[in-house]
Amino acid sequence: ADDVAGDVDNRVAPVSMVPACGVFKKFGPEGERVALDFLPRAQPHQLVQLFAAEQGGGEFRALCHAAAVQHWGADVKSDVEQGSEKEQGSTRSAKHFGYLVDAVTSMFPQAYCRVAPRVWEAARSIPLVAGESAHEEHVKRLLTGRVPQLDMIPQRWWHCADWRMVKEQDLVRMVCAGVAVSPANLAWETLGWATQQAILQADLVWNNIGLLVDYAPMVMGGIAVYLERIFNLLGDANVAKQTLVQLGDGLNQEEQQASGWNKLVHRLLTCLRRRVQADNMLTSREQVLLFQGCVGRADNSNSALLADMMESKNVDPVHVAPLVKYVLGTRGFNKQVRDSALRAMMRLEPSDRNTLHSHLLDTDAKLPLQVLFSLAVTSLHATVIPLVLKQLNLLSPEEWIELIGLIKDANPMHGPVHTFPRSLGNLFHERMLVQYLSDKNRDLRLFHLFVTCSPPEAVPGYLLDILARQLHELDDTLLGALSRSPLQGHQFRNVIEYIPPPKWTVHLDWMLARVRESSNPSDLFASIHEILGHKTFCAFTKCQLYSLILHSAHMGLDGKLLKIPNIRSSIWRSLHAYVPSNDRSLWITFFKESWILGEPPTQHDRESELKEALDKHQKGLREIGLTHQEVQELGVDTVARKLLISMAPNLAIPRYGVDILKIDPNFAS
Repeated sequence: ADDVAGDVDNRVAPVSMVPACGVFKKFGPEGERVALDFLPRAQPHQLVQLFAAEQGGGEFRALCHAAAVQHWGADVKSDVEQGSEKEQGSTRSAKHFGYLVDAVTSMFPQAYCRVAPRVWEAARSIPLVAGESAHEEHVKRLLTGRVPQLDMIPQRWWHCADWRMVKEQDLVRMVCAGVAVSPANLAWETLGWATQQAILQADLVWNNIGLLVDYAPMVMGGIAVYLERIFNLLGDANVAKQTLVQLGDGLNQEEQQASGWNKLVHRLLTCLRRRVQADNMLTSREQVLLFQGCVGRADNSNSALLADMMESKNVDPVHVAPLVKYVLGTRGFNKQVRDSALRAMMRLEPSDRNTLHSHLLDTDAKLPLQVLFSLAVTSLHATVIPLVLKQLNLLSPEEWIELIGLIKDANPMHGPVHTFPRSLGNLFHERMLVQYLSDKNRDLRLFHLFVTCSPPEAVPGYLLDILARQLHELDDTLLGALSRSPLQGHQFRNVIEYIPPPKWTVHLDWMLARVRESSNPSDLFASIHEILGHKTFCAFTKCQLYSLILHSAHMGLDGKLLKIPNIRSSIWRSLHAYVPSNDRSLWITFFKESWILGEPPTQHDRESELKEALDKHQKGLREIGLTHQEVQELGVDTVARKLLISMAPNLAIPRYGVDILKIDPNFAS
């Protein structure tokens, strides 16, 4: 039985004490026992030597991996206690810690959580000595990719943490403990406002102009205190010598400082623009602090950024009034910045704008022309107008020309003007006209400004005056201006007298449009009739009358001008007076257009007019009846066709008889 039992025992396979332990598979139970007896007591330097890859230990380390993770690390301090007495304690501790870090990071990282307390206990045994950087590298390797447990890690090594893994509450704790925390190592914009404040106000960042410039604009809350600090540092002599000179370009130290200053400010303004574009607007105080710091020192590039900070897309209109007041009341900003401030002033609420106007004008000194220009083209409160007039009275003739030039240049080359003196047009309109007439290029913007600034009823008088003085020809520019102004009868006559006979046909639309708009169109049309009788029109009368009839028939007041009795009578008289006796084509045209409009409405009246007009003609109806062409032209409606059948039956019946019978079957009887 014993033999049998022994045979059975020999046949039972042994079981590994550590699942997946490669030593058991390779060397069997005895090899596993030896390894498990050694690993709990193994010192870090022994593990490093035993498992060093260059000594062929890589394969053996893989075999022992599972067992080492489970059992290694019983006493990691014993190497310090049992070290060579020939070595100083600090040296032994440092070497021991280095071996320990190698064992954890390179060989058995899974064992870190279990042996971490002993690892950091060993780290505490390393005294602060010169050459600390070597030990820092060990700690950084150990903490890479791991969330640091600050209660476990010695404070002296907190700065070695993997910053990507540090929790926000631990960041605040580290800052309060004096650890140098740089925003450059953090996901800065994801941090809370309190954390950002703590980091920015720590010595590392507070005294570093570069870090403040790059990261202060990116915080969630207010930045007034940081803007003050930035510009204080920029004005500090030590910073100027050290930082600005190194950053700047130039042949001497002064040029280098100026260049370095603008480079840092450019970084600041760029970051602030990104902040504003993210809808994190600057407050009134922050805006003023920024512009106060830049006044008199910003180059063209930075001035462009400052100007952009005041445009509508980049500024909160509720907070811009104090900034506009500061910029316009301070000398030292270039034209681009002041122009932007002037545009911002135009967008202010009326109450804020009026207050700002009063503030700017409350001085005996002469305002800059840019400011005066902005005031002049604004709708001014009644209390502000006397103050602006006071400033305008201080201008010299040359300054007046420059001011009008600023207004002109603010408008587009083509199209209507949009920037003009809204409350002071009566002071500018004559000056605009004089400058237009004096301009050899005749810039039309000046003329349009004159028309816009002038009372509409005054424009015809001015234009007739310059025509009388032969300072300008009557062209489309003047006619366009006169189209927007009401013309009296005598003014209309004076204007059309300047139109030469060959151009009457071209401008007839304009003349009849004025007739149509007039409250007394018959008077204006009478002026046309009188001028047509002038001897200078002899060669053009037929052409002008033909155009007059057609235009009158197709333009009108409540329909057509030709339907107005007085105007139709005036054309009738013109035809009698000016049409040659051997040509009745204009009469045919007149009757055709009149009958189309239903004038006169009855067959009897039409017959009377037709006979009266043509029987006195050399080619009258008695001598020459209606021709085929005339019958065709005059048959515009049923009344006309019936009349034509009675007057020229041979020509009209074949053409219109059937159509009339369809409408009036009794007509044949």
